[in-house]
Amino acid sequence: MDIAHKKNARILRYGHFLKPGGKLLGFHTACACEHYLNHHPPAAQVFYWLGLLSDVAGNALEAQGYYRKALYLDPQHPQALMHLAALLEAQGDNAGARRLQARAARSERADSESKR
Repeated sequence: MDIAHKKNARILRYGHFLKPGGKLLGFHTACACEHYLNHHPPAAQVFYWLGLLSDVAGNALEAQGYYRKALYLDPQHPQALMHLAALLEAQGDNAGARRLQARAARSERADSESKR
């Protein structure tokens, strides 16, 4: 495994988005995510991170697209469900937001019950 691949894998595994000062490493993380997607099968977590980066940058429509891709790959991805719900609510789609929030709550209940 080459050095660049190891670095990308580490970034993607641990989600290194923050510098010690709390600044988002958006550009580098987005590049690592894109590189990962170009060399590996699609991964819900990677699309979620791209959505999060777009969301933080103020690109709501782009973020929605990434969150939807994450949910296509993992329909119960809790963070993607909640972030997409927040975006829909901010756009006035309260019914859509409530559906996603309910889905996230059902998923969380099922997950906690399976851990018992």
